[in-house]
Amino acid sequence: MNRQRIFAVLLIVILGFACYFNALSVPFIWDDVGLVSGNYLIKDFRYTGKIFTADLYNGKSEGQNFYRPVQSLSYMLDYHFWKLNPLGYHITNIILHIATAILIYLLVSFLTPAVKISQAPPTPRGSRALLSSIPLLTALLFVVHPVHVEAVTYISGRADILAALFMLSALLFFIKWLKGNKSAICYLLSVICFIIALFSKEFALILPVLLLLYVFACRFNYVKEYARRIYVYIPFLLAGAFYLSLRLLIVANKTVFPPKADIYKNILFFPKAAFLYLKTIILPLNLHMSRAVRLPESILSLDFIFPALGLALMSFLIFKMARTQKAKLVSFALVWFLINLVPYSGLFQINAYFAEHFAYLASVGIFLIIAIGFKRLISLNKGFLVLPAILLIFYGVISIRYNYAWRDPERFYKRIISLSPMSYHAYNNLAAIAEQKGDYREAEKLYLKSLSANDAFSNTYFNLIRVIYLSGREEPALIQMEDLIKKHPDNFWAWANLGSMYANRKEYPQAIDAYRKSLEINPGISTHHYFLALTLKEAGNNDAAIDELKRAIELDASDFHYHYALALIYKNKGIYSLALDEYKKALSLEPRNAAINLNLGIVYDLMGDYSYAEKYLLKAKGLDNNSANARYNLGVFYWSKGRYDEAKEELETSLKIDPEFQQAKT
Repeated sequence: MNRQRIFAVLLIVILGFACYFNALSVPFIWDDVGLVSGNYLIKDFRYTGKIFTADLYNGKSEGQNFYRPVQSLSYMLDYHFWKLNPLGYHITNIILHIATAILIYLLVSFLTPAVKISQAPPTPRGSRALLSSIPLLTALLFVVHPVHVEAVTYISGRADILAALFMLSALLFFIKWLKGNKSAICYLLSVICFIIALFSKEFALILPVLLLLYVFACRFNYVKEYARRIYVYIPFLLAGAFYLSLRLLIVANKTVFPPKADIYKNILFFPKAAFLYLKTIILPLNLHMSRAVRLPESILSLDFIFPALGLALMSFLIFKMARTQKAKLVSFALVWFLINLVPYSGLFQINAYFAEHFAYLASVGIFLIIAIGFKRLISLNKGFLVLPAILLIFYGVISIRYNYAWRDPERFYKRIISLSPMSYHAYNNLAAIAEQKGDYREAEKLYLKSLSANDAFSNTYFNLIRVIYLSGREEPALIQMEDLIKKHPDNFWAWANLGSMYANRKEYPQAIDAYRKSLEINPGISTHHYFLALTLKEAGNNDAAIDELKRAIELDASDFHYHYALALIYKNKGIYSLALDEYKKALSLEPRNAAINLNLGIVYDLMGDYSYAEKYLLKAKGLDNNSANARYNLGVFYWSKGRYDEAKEELETSLKIDPEFQQAKT
């Protein structure tokens, strides 16, 4: 690698970290909770195999249609080093984004010698030439552009970065193979990278078309004739077919393609979407997630006619430019932009009509055209060197400012609503924050707004009913939940919510029945086994509660609550050795939990191991010095050992903390 290329890579790295440094303090937000903090599969390497046999959300969310095991594996590696510290996950996203930008630099470096774009005089040499370098400027625009904040700052957006990274790797290895560099190895690596890209995001299915685009756009001397024959692409097509077959098996009852009625309106929206993406890339203002867009009503709608005419004109220009050597690279860039938007055209089943992260790889085509334009301007006058610098600063500042918007989830959702008032997801998520704060009236109001924006969003109905219940209107909430379940009998979340309602009312038989119906529909939710176990325990069925807790632990061994609850039952049953094992497991997961230390000390005392008993009782007291219960149990321990002065001190302190603590008085 020559000195100029090393300097170019360093510049990409520096600008990448500069634009996303302030994203390191962004907390888990939106789907990050389900994919990372609440995903037990990423918390233990023994679940690696299960990641490949489960959908992205592990059956936890209805209406999802994603199979992306490489994304989950990347979270597993992050969890191994960072546990649930968002900082580490953000560092990974930023590094992957910068690596993708470097690959774009290499790809465009391959493209520019293949297609002459201008006969203008050469540009300056040295450092001044860097900003006139088409490959470098394309990569720099990519790494700093704010349209990618949704993929980089949002931890759950990693799928786009991973897919792009491995798709570009596959394309680069394919190009090396065409050039005859270690041909067999490069070709094999290209296929392997394609497979990894597929398991990162289904969008990667478009790669064989990009390979064809490269071959037809760059027919220079060293491309052998057999490289354009169909058998070259058969391994890629077979890999795609294998992925689709496996996906259909794993993501049960979820189709890759939408209903025919939806395909029609999606296709009508595609021309409009293409120009919306173009506008967003060129002038990235008021960026936000969960955009509410208006779909064309028919083929006669102006929302379809004008964008369709624009797309037809763009296609004509592509055809004309492809026939001239000087404009061939511009033609390639426009086709790249459109091809990479096709997976989001509505031909495939996706969960949004328009999203900024959909433009992640497509944007490279537009940046390449901008870089070509600057190259020609600078060739005419060196004074134009300032223009790319100004544009990079402009885009970089917007990225940094946009990152700040992600740091406070409540303000983040309010900002989305201010820009897209019909964003039902944002209302739903903002309502969840109000619910967590105990502001049930505000939560109810926001859930209702979510439903007014989209009354087909069934999860909001269940959330609304839960808030009605929590606000004290139990009977109407129960009636509404039961009615809603009649309409959605396969919604396991609804059955679980009904179970919790009955459990709160101490109507244990009905609660147990509801929880069991939830688990019949989806037995893979560890929390539902846990809540069923607690209900069974309250109902006096400890043996059945033990079975459910064991199932919860099989599904997710990383939640200390499960071990703690199981240990408590074992202790109450007098099975102290098993209780001790479970308390130790709980303590390894939550070492600073006073209640676990307290109960561990009690079990050691019951087993006659007094030194360990005192150790953990004292630790519980140290962790929660204002716990009357910890002081009481330590006092009882001292009293039983004849250490009456110490016992008196602890019991008196317990009563100071809680004057009504009858056991301490006794």
